[in-house]
Amino acid sequence: MQVLVTRAMARARVALPLVASLALIVAVGGCSAPVAARTTAAPVYVPESIADAGRGDWETGPSAREQAYQGGTIRAASAPTVVPVRYDTTRAPTYTTTVPATFNDDIPPPPPPPPASDLSVSDLQAPPPAGATAPAPVFVGPSTSIADPCAPCPPAAAPAPISSCNLPCTEGTSMWHIRGLGGFVVYEGDDPGDNCGYWGVDFGRTFCGCWGLDVFYRWNSGTFDRATALGPAEDGGDWHHFGVKITYEGQFATNSRLFWWVGLGPEYFTTDGYDDDDSGFGVYAEAGIGYFVNRNFRIRAGVGIHGVDTDVGRENPADDGEKRWLWIIGPHIGVEVNF
Repeated sequence: MQVLVTRAMARARVALPLVASLALIVAVGGCSAPVAARTTAAPVYVPESIADAGRGDWETGPSAREQAYQGGTIRAASAPTVVPVRYDTTRAPTYTTTVPATFNDDIPPPPPPPPASDLSVSDLQAPPPAGATAPAPVFVGPSTSIADPCAPCPPAAAPAPISSCNLPCTEGTSMWHIRGLGGFVVYEGDDPGDNCGYWGVDFGRTFCGCWGLDVFYRWNSGTFDRATALGPAEDGGDWHHFGVKITYEGQFATNSRLFWWVGLGPEYFTTDGYDDDDSGFGVYAEAGIGYFVNRNFRIRAGVGIHGVDTDVGRENPADDGEKRWLWIIGPHIGVEVNF
């Protein structure tokens, strides 16, 4: 047993130097052998700020971001690219970064976008080029629907001229008028008087449609027979008539210068100069024809009739105070002025 142990130790003493020699050869050969060149894509190194420039052999090249203002927007170019480099495991890695030549960190940041409004880019005019005379600014507001202004009203049609042969009232024209007339009177009724003078005045307006309204005054005189103890005698004096009448007139034919009229209304009468004067109310009526000279002037001929209930002009003194209806009829000719 001792012999076996002794042999093993002897063998180990021989083998240990051999193993050590082989290990030394392998170590020397591993360190001196050339290292095969390997291409490895280096991780992208993106510095967080300009202060990181220079670290890890980082080189600043042209900007890879293309900033272009197109209609108020910014277009960014592609990100920087990394070019792989050779490195040795015995040294710290070196990185070379290339970027497009369009990168320029000196370009100022874009202005903030304009506030929201109803205006579009097309609503604003671009500034004129340098050296050119800028035209007057023109503002084009937001597109809104604005109704066109109303077309001007057509001019009022001129009134049709009044025909020289027609009454103005038949063509829709109202006019004021004043009339003067004169004639004589005839009495009818119990104890009639003798024929005497008669005249009067009208003032009023004839409306379109040829209806009219007048105020009038009439005067007449008369004498009545009077029986006395000394024999026949005469009783004379004056009559005054005040009244209002409604009138209507019309032409005999279109474009005829001849026309007619009628009137009717109440009156108040009074007398003076008689032995037994009286006053009271009566009625008045008239009718006649006329000639239309022009729109402002006419000639009229007619008759006015006054009906009064009076005791003036009683022949028998025994009838004094007894009233009767007395009719005073006054044919006349007159003129009329319209305005």
